[in-house]
Amino acid sequence: MNNILKRYKEFLELNEKFSDILDTDYRIDNRYTLRNTVKVLELSEEFGISFNLTNACSWENIPVDEYRRVITFGSGARISYPDDDRQPDIGETLYIISFPTGPYVFGEHYPQELFRGFFRELVSYEPKYLDTVNKTLYFSKDNAKYIHEDFEGILKKYRDKVKEDAKRIRIEKLKQELEELGDTK
Repeated sequence: MNNILKRYKEFLELNEKFSDILDTDYRIDNRYTLRNTVKVLELSEEFGISFNLTNACSWENIPVDEYRRVITFGSGARISYPDDDRQPDIGETLYIISFPTGPYVFGEHYPQELFRGFFRELVSYEPKYLDTVNKTLYFSKDNAKYIHEDFEGILKKYRDKVKEDAKRIRIEKLKQELEELGDTK
């Protein structure tokens, strides 16, 4: 257990010790926040990923960034269209990467082929569950750390490819316009 988690647990224990006071004076009750922080730190340790505590409003739904989050599945949570019809168990915590807008993540020209390559590369990290329809991958704590560490590099690689592709398309379009202008003589 890391030192920060240990200190938060000690602080929570102290809070619980004086619960009679805290239960009557709501101005200073911070046990929910402490419990949440302890759980987020425990999940951080389990997954081997350092989560930003300021983003974590609830340990059941920890945002990492705009595409990634860690979710603990409750009784009503489900994967919309799992590729193999399996669903997570209640209480199962998964690292999720999702692109609800699909190729628009790379820009307005909707580079479908590049997005498919990007998504295939993410799938190669072997998510536990896959929802291809919604472009969402669900990783267990066993391999979440690896995709977490590599994600930014993979995203950058494909964004660079998209920029190059957009330049190529623009060059082709300008050449075509020049040819059309040459035909007007």
